[in-house]
Amino acid sequence: HKMSDNYIHFDEIDDVLASVRLLAQLVPKLPTDPWAWKWVIIAAHNALQGALVCALSGPAGVGALEKQSAGAVLDWFEKRTGNPPKKRLADFNTLVARGCNAERMSYLGAIPLCLDSQQRKDLRRLNDEFRNNFMHFTPKGWSIERIGLPRIILTAVGAIGHLMSQPQVIYKLDDTQRHDMEDNLAMIARALQQSEL
Repeated sequence: HKMSDNYIHFDEIDDVLASVRLLAQLVPKLPTDPWAWKWVIIAAHNALQGALVCALSGPAGVGALEKQSAGAVLDWFEKRTGNPPKKRLADFNTLVARGCNAERMSYLGAIPLCLDSQQRKDLRRLNDEFRNNFMHFTPKGWSIERIGLPRIILTAVGAIGHLMSQPQVIYKLDDTQRHDMEDNLAMIARALQQSEL
């Protein structure tokens, strides 16, 4: 991200890299700090959603938007009348489905995500069950079974690495950003595979 004295600038690439960096800081803490799972879940979700946005946006910048929103933005670009419409991001599960869509991804010059049924289920749980409950926490007691969490985060990490290495995304990263991201993702994967979490 670019900084001045008064501002920190983020774009969609910086957003993913910041979440991956946070994941790399948090995952090693999991064996001794189980509450870190909350932030691991949120950071993994945020990084994957951001990676999907980076991979799907396309040259017009609308490939990750809700269908109606994308149409309104394209219409505004064509006519240039009035204020530009508000951009509304498609929901997470829709973005995952688009990332797996061979036709859509090949149009962007990319290889689609290849997820088996367990991995798709894991990513749905990451969003629908874990992330949404943490982000919209109501007064309740909630116990999360640890078994399966490393696998779910590993699925997200693998998808992030794949999406961020696609041609329409990777050229936007400088060498330092690319190396940091690759090193962090590899370290996160090793820690999740090796540790007794």
